[in-house]
Amino acid sequence: MQDPAPPSLHDVPPPPSDAAQAQPWRDDEPLPQTRIDSPHHGFLLEGQVLDAGDRAGLVRHLAKIPSIPGVYVPGAEVLAPPEEVPGLLDEYRLEAVRLARRSALWAGLFAAAGVGLLVWSLLRWDLGFRSLPGLVAVFGAAYLVLGLHGIRAAGRVQADVFVRARQGRRHWEWVRRQPAPFTWALGAPLVVVYVCTMADESVLRAALVKPAVWNGEAWRMLTGPMLHAGVYHVWMNVSALFALGRMTEAHATRFHLAAVFLCSVLGGSVLSVLLSPRTSVGASGGVMGLVGFLWMMARLRPRVLPDDFGERMTYAVGATALLGVIGFEFIDNWAHLGGLLAGGGMGWLLLRDGPWERRAGWTMAAAGALSLLILLGAMFGTVVVAWGLAGG
Repeated sequence: MQDPAPPSLHDVPPPPSDAAQAQPWRDDEPLPQTRIDSPHHGFLLEGQVLDAGDRAGLVRHLAKIPSIPGVYVPGAEVLAPPEEVPGLLDEYRLEAVRLARRSALWAGLFAAAGVGLLVWSLLRWDLGFRSLPGLVAVFGAAYLVLGLHGIRAAGRVQADVFVRARQGRRHWEWVRRQPAPFTWALGAPLVVVYVCTMADESVLRAALVKPAVWNGEAWRMLTGPMLHAGVYHVWMNVSALFALGRMTEAHATRFHLAAVFLCSVLGGSVLSVLLSPRTSVGASGGVMGLVGFLWMMARLRPRVLPDDFGERMTYAVGATALLGVIGFEFIDNWAHLGGLLAGGGMGWLLLRDGPWERRAGWTMAAAGALSLLILLGAMFGTVVVAWGLAGG
């Protein structure tokens, strides 16, 4: 069976009539009615009925994969959704808290190791906070705070956790089946730019150097975001771009992706130039713009995305803000905020029902195609300038 075409914004009617739109991932698929005659506990995964052993084993599997669609217990004749099995939610909650505590413990050890390395490097080499030990300490502290929040959240989950997990899994599987040419057209060249410039000591020729921008080199507001400071940096941004970009192309259009990413990159650079004197690199402003755009879509078109998608985007913004506060020495928070505001503003402009949306088809296509060409040109120019092949 051919996958359904991704709905464009013009296929999605405005609220409240959009509630009637069919989504291939929204409703649960019927569970197999195969009769179960087993003294053990088990579950359905990838179309197979698997034995989990005792009840504790079943709960462990659910805690790791809450999207399991069906389970069985001794005496049950057929599979049933996990939320319909008496007492299973309470046991799941206890196991989820246990796993969250273990994650928080590892995050605490990671943070402690980072702090120890930082103190040792300060005393022995005077490396300062802006060093690898400092970066380890920052991420460890952020993960610890998020882990502690996860313990609290795990202890308060309700039965809809299973429904939401199943919906989220089906939604992502559907998104992955949709074509995403512009996501690849942006993500792959960003990696190429990093490979071409990671060993170049002259990367500052194209970075977002604020005094240079004020002296007339405004093009740095485009070339700076195309550079990255390390493997982990480029991996985080490109991974997020592939996830968020695919969703944007699936639920809007590829042209929206390019236009939103370009405006968010520029929005992040503008706010960074205005409010931060430090040199910066990285496409995180564009990534945060996609977060803002999708968050606005969840607000204006709630049936287009999973029920908890807006909450997940809010959590992503909160986690990014926390990391930025703790790691302000490493992270350009103003670029993040500028990109987020630009992406949210684009969502508010493009996703509302009105005259603009009804006549924006060809206009949006032209704007998106031009945005992609500008971004690809900026990536090429970044390499050219960083290699010293052009003045800058």
